[in-house]
Amino acid sequence: MLTLPRYLTTLSHTQNPSDVKHDTHPHLFPIITPIDVDHFELLLQNHPNTELIASVCRGLRFGFWPFANTEKAENLPQGCVSCLQGLPALDNESLSFLKSQCNTEVSLSQYSQAFRHKLLPGMVAQPVFTVPKKGSAKLCLVNDHSAGLKSLNPFILTEGGFVMLDNLSDLDANIRAAMHKNPGLRLKMLWKSDTSQAYRCLLMHPCWQVQQATLINSEYHIDWCVVFRNHASGHLWCLFFGLVCWIRIHECNIEGLLHYVDDAFNVSFSEDLSLYEPYGCFMPSDQTHFLHLLNQIRVPHEDKKQLHGSSLKIIGLVVDVQDMSITMSSEAKQNLIEAICDFVLNTPDNKRQQPLHTWLRILGHANWALNAFLILKLALNSSYDKISGKTALSQGVYVNKCICEDLLWFTHSINHLDPCVFFGNPVLSDDLGFNIFLNEAIAILAAIHWSSTLHPTPSHLTIHTDSANSFNIPNSLHTSDPYSVILMSATSIQIEHCKVLCYKCTSFYSSLLRQ
Repeated sequence: MLTLPRYLTTLSHTQNPSDVKHDTHPHLFPIITPIDVDHFELLLQNHPNTELIASVCRGLRFGFWPFANTEKAENLPQGCVSCLQGLPALDNESLSFLKSQCNTEVSLSQYSQAFRHKLLPGMVAQPVFTVPKKGSAKLCLVNDHSAGLKSLNPFILTEGGFVMLDNLSDLDANIRAAMHKNPGLRLKMLWKSDTSQAYRCLLMHPCWQVQQATLINSEYHIDWCVVFRNHASGHLWCLFFGLVCWIRIHECNIEGLLHYVDDAFNVSFSEDLSLYEPYGCFMPSDQTHFLHLLNQIRVPHEDKKQLHGSSLKIIGLVVDVQDMSITMSSEAKQNLIEAICDFVLNTPDNKRQQPLHTWLRILGHANWALNAFLILKLALNSSYDKISGKTALSQGVYVNKCICEDLLWFTHSINHLDPCVFFGNPVLSDDLGFNIFLNEAIAILAAIHWSSTLHPTPSHLTIHTDSANSFNIPNSLHTSDPYSVILMSATSIQIEHCKVLCYKCTSFYSSLLRQ
């Protein structure tokens, strides 16, 4: 069940950090939400977490507070914030895009009208610039809430910046559960529905809006909405959109619906299609029902973002239900390798440190790859141990020798893995105890190493053991020293000698059988 985080919509813990009087400038700080909050709340009347529902609906009506603790208001940024390294140079194309995007934001009631060429007392303007969209020549607007010596993101609590996203492991589990319940079921297709204006459907509280002044074309506007570079934005959006998916699952009986940020996705065990009249096209029935729900609560979406088929790109990876495979493109793999190498080898000022927010970004990128190559999870253990307990996003964290070796091993291994991995049954459940004895781990490693020297090298290996602990290591891929070295060595042997890797590491050893 979703729990209610601190500082979500209440301001009882803090005073308004701004000198701006909202009642004397009401046109600059309205709450104009496109969401039908009353209907949304009605559809959630059976949700067990009433406190969460009340808080999210309050945020929709009066604006969200982004988990920020601003008790020390003297540390808040003031005036126009600038990037320490300077803003990227804006060419004519970028300037033209910013002007056009500004007009669009005003027309969608996401920006205020231009109010003057000077900030009112207490207002803060964050740096705004453009970057190319990932995988596209198009540009996107960036609001940098981490810029400057004083910035907004450090005020956001750690819990406000993290959210557990659905992934392809969850999709695999849902497929498996459905087939176990109905053995005759066969997958027919996948479908994916993407909303438009994600994040921007949510309004910020006026006391936070004053921190989001935007300077474009020498004129100031107030950005009323959740922005993409705020540390809490993903959490706020997923709280809302997760509840939308809950309605579809529990009130409309669409089992197995998942979402990754603004992408809802699921499988269909039927080839039947239904006409979705607004777009004049046929799609899986569950998908049409989901779009009708979005219409009811007025979440915007576009025709081109509603997809279905036997092969579909989900979370940036191609999932094919015909051969039950997941494929990562060569380009995506190379981008990940380059990003990790840059993180390890090019630290700021050669101090062997990276800011915590950079750690979180690179580990998020590496975690995405685990959707296809879960076997590499063990290489991230040392990094997560290193940042455990740290909360200051600008804090430098040492990239030590162990972490360098683990992450570079990650890049080496991913470059040698078959691009297609297959859905498979896990060897065991994740809830087994973990208390392995070192001599047993070494014995298993020795057996794996011995098998790799045989000619021909066997494609499967069965190791008999009476220890339940031996099952847990290859399935969880999470250990601590000195077992990490043993597990990584065994994994390297498998990567080198096995031609087919099963998703979820079905055959790590290749299979462990308990007597």
